[in-house]
Amino acid sequence: MCHGSPCDVWEYIYPDTSEEIKKKCLESDADFVFIGHSHYSFIYEQGNKVLMNVGSVGQNRKVGGIANWGFWDTKNNICVIKENPYDIKPLTEQAKKINPDHKYLVNVLNRKPRRE
Repeated sequence: MCHGSPCDVWEYIYPDTSEEIKKKCLESDADFVFIGHSHYSFIYEQGNKVLMNVGSVGQNRKVGGIANWGFWDTKNNICVIKENPYDIKPLTEQAKKINPDHKYLVNVLNRKPRRE
């Protein structure tokens, strides 16, 4: 488990990060590598190894009001990403109160799903 990547605690690994970088994250002896930092959830499999970014329970970067979290079934060695809706209003109000000039978090939390 690491915050950024196994190579750099501050490295951002996104769903669209290159295969080369994702494979590098799986170079250890570990079968499962769990990362965070980017707040974007995804599961990447290479052979019998899994790289999973669990996302964020409070500041999802894909869409506001969705809490992402990862689940690893250690009996069956299966990883899944779960999501649950939550009310963003208390968090956005607190963010505005703490730093009214910094609107990034409020904007991220108010994101709507993209239409494909």
